Amino acid sequence: MVRTLGVKVLGIAAMKEMMIFGFGELDLNKMWLRVEVDNKQAIKSYIHKGYVEEGGYF
Repeated sequence: MVRTLGVKVLGIAAMKEMMIFGFGELDLNKMWLRVEVDNKQAIKSYIHKGYVEEGGYF
């Protein structure tokens, strides 16, 4: 359980840094990603960080 929690926290921190770098340093307007439709926990994390489903893709 502790190991799983650490991986989740690390993934959230990595996502935050990626967005800061992409939108800040690289001046991106949009980022996209692919995720398996049955990976509900990942989808929940992405939505929490501001990603939205667009055009039938998430």
